[in-house]
Amino acid sequence: MAGLFWGAFSEPFPLAEFCTRRHRAWVLLFWERPRSSAVTGQTFLLVMATAGLAYLAALRLAQGLRSSPAAAVVLLGVVPLVLLATLAPGYPLLSSDIFKYVFDGRILAVYGQNPFLHVPAEFPDDRFYSMVYWRAVTNAHGPLWRLAEAGSALVGGERCTDAVLAMKVWPGLAYLGTTGALFALLRAWQPERAVWGTMVYAWNPLVLLEALQNGHNDVVAALPALGAVWATLRGSVRWAFPLLAVAALIKPLALALGPLLLLAALRRPDGSVRALRRDVAVGLGSGAGLVALAYLPFWEGPATLRGLARGHLFSASPAELLLLALQAAGLPLDRALAAASAAASGLYLVLLMSLLLAAWSGRLPLPAAALGVFFLYLLVGAQWFNPWYLLWLAPLAALVPEGPPRALGIAFTLLAPLTYPFQYEVVPIVLAVFAPMALLAIRWHRWLGWPGPLATGRSRRARGGRRQWASFLVERGSWFLVPRGRRP
Repeated sequence: MAGLFWGAFSEPFPLAEFCTRRHRAWVLLFWERPRSSAVTGQTFLLVMATAGLAYLAALRLAQGLRSSPAAAVVLLGVVPLVLLATLAPGYPLLSSDIFKYVFDGRILAVYGQNPFLHVPAEFPDDRFYSMVYWRAVTNAHGPLWRLAEAGSALVGGERCTDAVLAMKVWPGLAYLGTTGALFALLRAWQPERAVWGTMVYAWNPLVLLEALQNGHNDVVAALPALGAVWATLRGSVRWAFPLLAVAALIKPLALALGPLLLLAALRRPDGSVRALRRDVAVGLGSGAGLVALAYLPFWEGPATLRGLARGHLFSASPAELLLLALQAAGLPLDRALAAASAAASGLYLVLLMSLLLAAWSGRLPLPAAALGVFFLYLLVGAQWFNPWYLLWLAPLAALVPEGPPRALGIAFTLLAPLTYPFQYEVVPIVLAVFAPMALLAIRWHRWLGWPGPLATGRSRRARGGRRQWASFLVERGSWFLVPRGRRP
């Protein structure tokens, strides 16, 4: 994978050469003719398919490994560092968000203005102005990320390469930190799959590209969110909600986990009811206090939160396809926007309630339920879809011990990069990415909170009856992703 990514992405598009170019490198449509500063859709698909097969083959070969020091050092230490060194010097081919991070950091660090209220369009003389695409948009990021942006902007200075590399430090550290955290958690919880389970995350091609080359901050926010899930699972409620608050102060999407963690904390069987309520109150109070303190230096009224108001944005999602269908049926744009937004949010809330009930009743384990929260949001609730949103899902797919929810997470990360050669054209993306994931979700619906007992693929086979080839392939895919030592 390191050789593939170096030969296709990093070596042909070095950051030092392409950083200041106005016409950026990109991934072209499948049928578009190649340009000098672009990757053809066919090349991108071939590289990602080969990397995906290498990833699955590595997981297959590593299933028998135990958590020996040598295996951990090589597979979870040396290899991630090699991949980091391979991708960090490359130009971010798949997104220009990191340039927006740099500029927002400069708004605070260089110009002394509030990045929650001021946008790059107000500073047209800045040397980074031509590198930013969303110049009039306030990002939906929290105060902790604003401080991280400002720190990198100060360190990076005026040179484009230095500024981008300084911003990539945070995603790179978060990737390495998540790898180390997963290994430590799994070694304490299920040591027989500590190495293999951590590789599910650390070797994932989407994680590598979106975190190390494109430098998205989702990987930074997903680390404390993982810690919040683990703290709740182990009964450390006082730490769970502060960790969730830290994640939300980087990117507010973390708050989607809040209701699940609260329910899981309240149904904890150990200890007295009074002590349980006290722990929950302390955790919630600490988290709320962190949020208030972090926003206090930036707060200038409700306008400070305007970056969260994106109800009118639709892109590369089933919700956008519904919006286009409503417009084609003759519905005015404003009514079509409202209807598509309400349909996506309503369906997600219905599915989320079913998942929460399953977790409350004990039918659904907490790690699988946490994965389901983000999986369902990305599948049906998100109006605006980007492949890097799956950085929230990847560490939970590594943590969860059950095969079906893990397979849902892995399959989504392997299909999502198809968004790039389709260049966010909604119809092919829905057909190539969302439709297969919807079929898998229906196949394993009980792992997403639908009523009924949880059952493994093998127990279902024992019931007999004809099965279609698609179901058979899905079944074998789940079996492939379950370590030998844990197969029923």
